Amino acid sequence: MDPERIWALSSSMVFTGKGILNFRGDRLVVELEEDFTAYYRKLLGFRQYVLKPSFGSHVSVCRGVDASKYHEQEVEFQYSHLIRLSGDTRVDEKVKPDTYYFLDVWSDQIKQIRTELGLPNYHKFHVTIGRIHYRSEK
Repeated sequence: MDPERIWALSSSMVFTGKGILNFRGDRLVVELEEDFTAYYRKLLGFRQYVLKPSFGSHVSVCRGVDASKYHEQEVEFQYSHLIRLSGDTRVDEKVKPDTYYFLDVWSDQIKQIRTELGLPNYHKFHVTIGRIHYRSEK
């Protein structure tokens, strides 16, 4: 089979997941089972050491607004199984490119929540798999 066709087919595979909204401090996140990101870290582990995300397995929804009414609601989302590296999203002077692995996430429910809170829906959602541990780090 043609390699371009294989890529097109595999990149169109989208899976459905569920999580629970957790409002903590001023952040609303969709909390996921830790096994969700552990699975993808394991796939990457044979190449390099990948650290767990600092805030656990989650999808960020918003911060800086009172979103407490959504606490403990279930959310459904779709995600791609293709692992991406940071650096192809936004530029952050504090983070060097190709530091974080993540999966793209889509959710009409998350968009609806952001709309109800008066927030824009212009950015992509994602779940961070982990951060590359460079040997020079202590």
